[in-house]
Amino acid sequence: MKERIEKYIRKKRREKAIKMIKDNIFIILGVLGLIILLIILKILKKKAKKKVKAKIKETIKSGIDSMRDKESSSDGDEEAEE
Repeated sequence: MKERIEKYIRKKRREKAIKMIKDNIFIILGVLGLIILLIILKILKKKAKKKVKAKIKETIKSGIDSMRDKESSSDGDEEAEE
């Protein structure tokens, strides 16, 4: 008799847990989707930062190269005039 009562109590607990999950499934899925979205945005943010840093380095490098080209061309003009 005791075993039957314990089985009955476990069954009721299971049913109660399943009912709670069914009632809140949309909230659970919404929270899970939000967490996944935040993770994806974090990954995209890191990639965007890398691209911006690479673009800045490229711009600085091309700026320095163009300054060197101007200096070398102006030095060449001065030597030709002398």
